[in-house]
Amino acid sequence: MEFLKIKPWLSSEVSLYQIKALDDNNEIHIIGTLKLAVEQRNKEMYMQNIVTINDIVFEKSESICDAETLLPIKTKTEYNIEGNNISVQSEYSSSHIKMTAVTPKGTQKKKVKNESGVYDNIQVYQLVRALDFGKSKKHTTKIMCPQTAMYEDYDIQYHCDETVEVNNKKYDCIRVSICKAVDNSGRQFLLYSKDENKKLIRTLAGGQIIEFVETM
Repeated sequence: MEFLKIKPWLSSEVSLYQIKALDDNNEIHIIGTLKLAVEQRNKEMYMQNIVTINDIVFEKSESICDAETLLPIKTKTEYNIEGNNISVQSEYSSSHIKMTAVTPKGTQKKKVKNESGVYDNIQVYQLVRALDFGKSKKHTTKIMCPQTAMYEDYDIQYHCDETVEVNNKKYDCIRVSICKAVDNSGRQFLLYSKDENKKLIRTLAGGQIIEFVETM
């Protein structure tokens, strides 16, 4: 993969999104919010994702990565599933990825080999944002899923330019998809603004839609 020489985010920014879902009657309802934060810390980047569903924090993820390569150094995700707290922490070195999962049933640890260029699922929204699609319309990379403690190859591909309207404002965007390389499963579409900030404007995955509200 090749990234933009100048990363598109500010030295510190927080963006708020609405999470919407289709019901059985194909009507769209707001079910929660997503907050994305990114902050430059010397030679490292701090990223945070917070998902709130029905006024309850469902998922909180944090990652620290190399500011130049965006390769992860340490990540942590905390889930609240039906009142049960689950956390998964990963530490990345050049040779291995060490994961520790804490659940109501106890603590589990696992170590897997780290191949060159493995990124964490937590980073996806910012990772795709920083890709250079001017030189290549398609990128392939390995992405670690904390829930399964496994990584797989994913294809990230530019599709087209389009104009979308979100919260009564129009944005000129690029449409990008990401899916598993082996069988194209798990595909979701990400729309980023075409300006230098490359702000994530909308995501589409199955019956769920995430739309930009404001930069806080």
